[in-house]
Parts: sequence; structure tokens; C-alpha cells
Amino acid sequence: MFTAYSFSDVALVLNHPSIGQCVMTGQGVGQITVTRSQDVSRQDVAHDGSVMTSKIAARNGEISFTLQQTSSAHKWLKNACRALLSGDTADWAAFSGLLENPVTGDSIAFSNACVKKLPDENFQQTGQTVGWTFLCGSIEG
Repeated sequence: MFTAYSFSDVALVLNHPSIGQCVMTGQGVGQITVTRSQDVSRQDVAHDGSVMTSKIAARNGEISFTLQQTSSAHKWLKNACRALLSGDTADWAAFSGLLENPVTGDSIAFSNACVKKLPDENFQQTGQTVGWTFLCGSIEG
């Protein structure tokens, strides 16, 4: 018995109510990382040594992805950021999305997301990659 993994099975869909949708299915995408910012448990130790464990409901974090600088997703994101930077502040953190891998069964939904910073861009003899990071108010999955 064996298992197989292919990044081309992974799909990331970004949605924004004012800007529209960007679907990333491997073309021009180098890596996707989900980082959760908060611990989901903490423990407090009393003077007598008893331990109280707290369950924490925070689900915020970051979604980061690396794109080829010539990819359609990178172009879409640059245009989206230009529009949002000059637009209504209420639209800024309105991104949501879904990251899925049907082979492994992984499904991660995120919402209340915004661009952390515009990516650094390098222009060299060969094509480069750019990194985008979104701050997410909620990551589920």
C-alpha cells in the first residue's frame, strides 16, 4: 500500500466582496503556509501544585503563499491591493478563502483577512518569486 501527494491537487480560492475571486490551483504557486497565531491551551499552576488548564477559542493567524512574479495570481493581488488601498476602509479586511486538498481531505477556511504588507519584489536576470501574507481573523480546519 502507498500514498501519493501532489501540490497540483491543492486549490486556494480567495474571495473579496468588492474585488471578486482569485483561484490558485498550482499554476505559478510555489508554497502555501498556514500559521496559527495563538495557543489553544494554557495552564496555570497554583501554590499547591494543582493545574488549571484553559481552553482558548482564538483562531487567528496567517496564510502565506509564494507566487511566481509573472503569475496571474500575483497580478490579481497587486491590482486588488491598489484598489483596496484607495478604497473604503470597511473593505480592507473582507477577504475570505478556502484552501483544499481533496487527496488528503484537508480543508482550511479563513475569513476577516487582509494583506499584511505588499510583497518585496526583485527584478533579476531570471524570474523570481514573491511572498504574500494575509492576516486572518479566523482560521478553521
